Amino acid sequence: MKKHIKLLLLLFIIMVSFTNIYSQKKSTKKMPLPDKNIREVVVLETSFGNIVIDLFEQIAPKHVENFKNLVKTNFYDSTYFHRVIPGFVIQGGDPNTKDDNRENDGFGKPDQPTVPAEFSHLSHKRGIVSMARKGNDINSATSQFFICVADVPQLDGEYSIFGKVIEGMDVVDKIVSAPRDGKDNPKEHIYILKAYTKEMDIPNPQENVKPTNPECNTNEIAVLETSLGIIKFGFYDKIAPKHTEQIKKLISEKFYDGCTFHRVIPNFMIQGGDPYSKDEDRSNDGMGNSHLPNIPAEFSDLHHLRGTVAAARANDPNSANCQFFINVNDNFFLDNQYTVFGNVIEGMDVVDKIVNVPRDERDNPLEKVVIIKAYLQKSK
Repeated sequence: MKKHIKLLLLLFIIMVSFTNIYSQKKSTKKMPLPDKNIREVVVLETSFGNIVIDLFEQIAPKHVENFKNLVKTNFYDSTYFHRVIPGFVIQGGDPNTKDDNRENDGFGKPDQPTVPAEFSHLSHKRGIVSMARKGNDINSATSQFFICVADVPQLDGEYSIFGKVIEGMDVVDKIVSAPRDGKDNPKEHIYILKAYTKEMDIPNPQENVKPTNPECNTNEIAVLETSLGIIKFGFYDKIAPKHTEQIKKLISEKFYDGCTFHRVIPNFMIQGGDPYSKDEDRSNDGMGNSHLPNIPAEFSDLHHLRGTVAAARANDPNSANCQFFINVNDNFFLDNQYTVFGNVIEGMDVVDKIVNVPRDERDNPLEKVVIIKAYLQKSK
């Protein structure tokens, strides 16, 4: 009897072991594959070789969308690089290069849709792809782009970066070294034979990660009751304590009541807080100060992101006093130039209404947008 029991136990152990081994093998076969980093890149097949461009959709979404749409509609096919400057850039993407007239290269077509500026914290380093534009109009980018062959930081905050070359910088170097005429146009055309998108398994580039700011202090917030609605913002009292203290003091004194937003620029910012804006004389709007002394600069690591509130000033970085502006766009080129001291927590829809009102040649709203009342409010 005991022998039978031992035999049964042995058989049971063998069956359990076999079942475990089988289940492990089975589960091994069903192990999920690791996630892939599939990104859509642009390939430029040129007469000198291929250039592969990764795109920064988080940093310049409008420019990336515009570029990809042009690629997918074969816009760039048969255009050529019309401007090559060693130690600087190569430029292409002008539809005029499809004809035989070199005189109009670089001027584009008058009916091309434009893309508003998307300046960022990124720098124009070697391999960066950025959008060309017309003259001083920062919102005039259309289809023309350039690739940096060297670090050119003087372009930062002036042109919208939207990608970088990840393959083919040797091709870019060949293109920029080609013999050229007096207008930097290659003597022999260097064509973009075909441009297309394709998917690649590559990591998201560090440049495509949008910077963020820490949360502001909302224990005591500023409330601006304007003629177009209410705006509320908190303070970075630990990062910009002197600015916070002065703005709060002026609010408590009802200094801002009756002031207007005297400067509104779409895709940029709205500015207010000048006591001179309380009268009917528009000629001196933007020139006023309060009775309090100027505030020394408190530049920091805070970025001028959409919704941040910063102190306006004259040329002297230590000349901020009472005027402030609210960014309606990410304006990274202002970083370390102006002191960020707050962030809008409610009412960006009102800010957007204000920035889009009709304005005169000095960007002053034709109809006054008034800060009817400003006050501090403690959190409940």
